[in-house]
Amino acid sequence: MTKIELNPLKGIHIAEVGTIEFGMTANEVKEVLGQPEQEDDFQLFYYSEELRLDFNSQKCLEFIEIISGPYPKAIKPILYAVNPFELLANELVDLLIQKNGSDIDYSEAPECYAFRNISVGIFREVSEETIRQSIKEAKENGTYEDEKIWLLDDLEKSKHFWTIGIGLKDYYK
Repeated sequence: MTKIELNPLKGIHIAEVGTIEFGMTANEVKEVLGQPEQEDDFQLFYYSEELRLDFNSQKCLEFIEIISGPYPKAIKPILYAVNPFELLANELVDLLIQKNGSDIDYSEAPECYAFRNISVGIFREVSEETIRQSIKEAKENGTYEDEKIWLLDDLEKSKHFWTIGIGLKDYYK
C-alpha cells in the first residue's frame, strides 16, 4: 500500500512519488503524479491513488480528498501520525478538535464536519446512530432478517468516516 501523508494547509506527500502542494497548477501536479484517470477544468481524479484534487478559478490546487474510506485498497493515508480511517468516528473528531481548536462547522454533523483552522473536512454518508435506528425499525417491521447482512455491513462502515479532505488556508470559511 502506498503511504500518503496529509499535511493540512500544505498538501500531501506520496511515498516514492513526491509532494503535491496547494497552489500548484494541474500541469505541475501531473508532472509529479502523471496523467489522471479522469479530469475536467477544475478536478483531477487519480483513482489508483484514491485521490481527487480540486483547482480554483485561478487553476491552482485548493483541495485534496482521499475518496476511498473507510477501506482504502491501494493507499495508507496518514494524518497527524495516524491512519484516519482506522480511527472510530468519534476518535477522529476528537483528534481534529484537538488540532483545530474551536472554529468548527457542525452544521452537517454527525455525517460531516469542517475544521476551519486546519482546513480539514471529514464525511460519511450515514452515521452509526442512523443505522442503529434503521436496525431497530427493521426488527419492529419484521424485515431485519432479510436486510441483516446489508444493515450490519452499513453499521460497521458507519463507525468511521468515508472521506477526508484538506484544503488551503480558509478553504472552509
